[in-house]
Amino acid sequence: MIGATLGAAAPSQAATTYCGNGACTLYLNWNETNSLANWRPPQLNIPDPRLYAAYVALAAAHVFIAKGWVWRGDCVGFTINIRPWATQGMFGWRCR
Repeated sequence: MIGATLGAAAPSQAATTYCGNGACTLYLNWNETNSLANWRPPQLNIPDPRLYAAYVALAAAHVFIAKGWVWRGDCVGFTINIRPWATQGMFGWRCR
């Protein structure tokens, strides 16, 4: 369901999403990472208001972590996996 939501959610302006084999990874570009760090998460077209509210809450919870990655000059990415033992969560990646 999460993969279908991310895949159907019409990605934000320059975010890149890769989904497959039970996992989805979302890479934010520099502008989106900087916006997230300044309390402006990427605007996704999520039709279900409950999923959109969960997305906004998740983004707000990660603002302070995003500030650290911006301070380092890196961008932010997120990995979601259906397998609880698999690597998932927020990570920084060199985007510039």
